[in-house]
Amino acid sequence: MDELIICSHCDLLLKRPALNHQEIARCPRCQSVLRDRPKSSLPYSLSFSVACLFLMACALYFPILAIEKAGTSHIMYLFQASWGFLEHGYPLLFTIVSSVLFVVPVLILLILIYLLFPMLILKRVWPASLLLSKVLFQLKAWSMIDVFLIATLASLTKLTSIANIEFGLGLWAYLLFAIFLAAALANLNSARFWDYLEKVQCHCKIKQQHHKV
Repeated sequence: MDELIICSHCDLLLKRPALNHQEIARCPRCQSVLRDRPKSSLPYSLSFSVACLFLMACALYFPILAIEKAGTSHIMYLFQASWGFLEHGYPLLFTIVSSVLFVVPVLILLILIYLLFPMLILKRVWPASLLLSKVLFQLKAWSMIDVFLIATLASLTKLTSIANIEFGLGLWAYLLFAIFLAAALANLNSARFWDYLEKVQCHCKIKQQHHKV
């Protein structure tokens, strides 16, 4: 029996369409998009993820700001954006900011690379891939770096009126990190991912059966 899918807009039950690259399937009743298959979406997602880890390392190593006022200067690093809350007795804010800045984005990237590298390069599936895939798509909704960046830019706009501010390499690296992370997640097509994961799993099972014979 062919696998069935349900339109998320009108609840019409349909057979899952087989798509080629860059094809889109629409619901015959409401014309909403049922499935699409972007070309090379998963390889792009893997490439952006690897680049993101390099950019995060640069953002943590280099200062993000240099503030000068009344003859005194202060250099700020990215980790201080959350560490300051802990120093002043706000552990909850420290946890939230750290999660938004580092923990959730880096965890998403590590899971993405763990899943996509063996699937695309080695044509195999590593242990716990199914569980991590579910975790990945849950965490994807909690990526809120764009919210932090908007708040940061708003704060910097006010600070420029009372002090001299120079943007460091760390800030530019983190801005690129946010853009590349958004690109990695945008190219992570869920339907394509699950189809490819199933395809690789079937390939591995057939290969194992041949080895046993």
